[in-house]
Amino acid sequence: MRVCALIPVYNEASHIREVVKGCLKHVEAVFVVDDGSADGSAQLARAAGATVVRHPKNLGKGVALKTGFREVLREPTWDAVIVLDGDGQHNWDEIPKFLSTMKGGACDIVVGNRMKNVRSMPLERTTTNWLSSRILTALTGQKIRDSQCGFRLVKTHVLRGLVLRTRKYDTESEMLVEAARKGFRIGNVPIQTIYAGQQSKIRPVLDTLRFVRLAIGFLFRGKGIRPVGSGRKGGNAHARP
Repeated sequence: MRVCALIPVYNEASHIREVVKGCLKHVEAVFVVDDGSADGSAQLARAAGATVVRHPKNLGKGVALKTGFREVLREPTWDAVIVLDGDGQHNWDEIPKFLSTMKGGACDIVVGNRMKNVRSMPLERTTTNWLSSRILTALTGQKIRDSQCGFRLVKTHVLRGLVLRTRKYDTESEMLVEAARKGFRIGNVPIQTIYAGQQSKIRPVLDTLRFVRLAIGFLFRGKGIRPVGSGRKGGNAHARP
């Protein structure tokens, strides 16, 4: 597979150079979407070898992801994109594990699973991850072990078949439900849990409310879950801002 990396970034000057260089050991290209950073993240990412797209102001992780997906899809030869955070919480040397899982399990999306070792994960994150993963497992009809993990590998034909309406952290959950309802397969791969004093940009109360609203919206949207493999993949839908 031809694989690139996508890194949404907001004020990650202390980490982004190392993350970009680490990813380039395993993929052909790195795309960085700088979501209105004020600390020089864009310049550092570009100097490290990334293709950088910059938002003039902070629009939210979901919008940054959709901007990045559009940029990746401009080149039709990419087969998959590995998405990871720019704050060093994801170990780029685990990228081959995602590729191996996708090839071996016939998966269309592979999501990192940090829940096998949560000793270093804050308790509130452990609790919300466990609960949201149970809810998404019910909504998708597939086992989602760590729905809030931003470290994931996605085939580009999946992205071409999605219409994403959200703008913040709930976009990562929306992707999984939309993909499952179109018949795409979702796999999981165990990864390290890395917390080294990074400041989380997640706002627990507000982002939890967004997730609840998203889940309720899917329940009342009236779409049944089609069996995996029965749906037409691809189509003319697209990820929109």
